Amino acid sequence: MRKIIVNETEFNWCIKGNHLDSSKPAHYTVFLPGVNGQTLYVDPYVWDLPVGPKTIQRAILFALKNSWNPKQNGKPLYLGYKEDEFLILPEDVKFTYELQ
Repeated sequence: MRKIIVNETEFNWCIKGNHLDSSKPAHYTVFLPGVNGQTLYVDPYVWDLPVGPKTIQRAILFALKNSWNPKQNGKPLYLGYKEDEFLILPEDVKFTYELQ
């Protein structure tokens, strides 16, 4: 588990799932510690998406500007990454490569 502070708020992030077993998909998972709020999932299977705190910070900022509310319980928000930008994935899509 890693911690990151964005806009004076501390978030936890980690890779959840098993990326070695395709039957158990993995995502970068972002959430507020100690809060049963909405979870943010970031697609890790994008070749041009660098892994690290700067990327997670960018994902959090994008999600906060696009309806993610980590303080309120709700359906998880899934982010993809395409053409150097994050995007909100449709409800039935969990990974960028599933987009047509």
